[in-house]
Amino acid sequence: MSNLIRGQMQLVDEIIDSVVIPVPKVETVISQSFEAEDPEKQAETMLARARASAQAIVAEAKQEAERLQVQAEAERARILDEAREQGLKEGRAEGAAQYQRLQDSLLQEHAAAMAGVTALAESIHSEREALLRSALRPLPGVCMEVLRELLGRELELAPANIEALVSSVIGYVVDSAHVEVRVNPADYAMAQAAHPIWRSARYGDWELVVIPDRSIETGGCEVRSDVGNIDATLNVKFELLQEALDKSFAGGEVDAVESVRDVNSLG
Repeated sequence: MSNLIRGQMQLVDEIIDSVVIPVPKVETVISQSFEAEDPEKQAETMLARARASAQAIVAEAKQEAERLQVQAEAERARILDEAREQGLKEGRAEGAAQYQRLQDSLLQEHAAAMAGVTALAESIHSEREALLRSALRPLPGVCMEVLRELLGRELELAPANIEALVSSVIGYVVDSAHVEVRVNPADYAMAQAAHPIWRSARYGDWELVVIPDRSIETGGCEVRSDVGNIDATLNVKFELLQEALDKSFAGGEVDAVESVRDVNSLG
């Protein structure tokens, strides 16, 4: 409560205490009526007048006191209301200021935390990219080893279709007068059975012989002719595949990293 409000309330209290209602002196009332009547009647008259005057004075003083009390209470209530409202205004203003300071502090802390999280995320992302790239580099060799292993098992379970393989190659040397088809000894019987089919790839009589060759892996072949040789052995196929994989991973390493990232995001 401010000093101004305290001063106003003190002033109201002083007003109430300083109110004095004038009361005529009893001696004056007695002296005015003393000479008109005998002493006994004068005494009774003076006593009655004094009593009536005193009652009137008391009643008037009581009314005035009540009026002043009501007025003082109203003034006190007004001052208290003003003080309360002023206090509420000051409290609201201070509360709003404190809230704003707290909000600003929280926003600053949040911004600092987000900056730290962003930096950490970027660092983790960079490290993850480096790990993915280093993990992808040996993949071509691993793929080739897996392919060799799978193809070896497949050939053990089901021999390669030498007939179809040689037929796909014969078309490139049909203009040659002499053609040799070299196959692994394990595939020789199948090649001999397919020999008539291969000869029918060209009209007329032309020389086409099947030769067993241990240097040729099972499932592959080599066709030699006057116009050139065609190596369809598995080693050559694997070399070509290895070269293609190396180029693919070297040129598209970023795409490979993105593909791994997409797969991880699905999990």
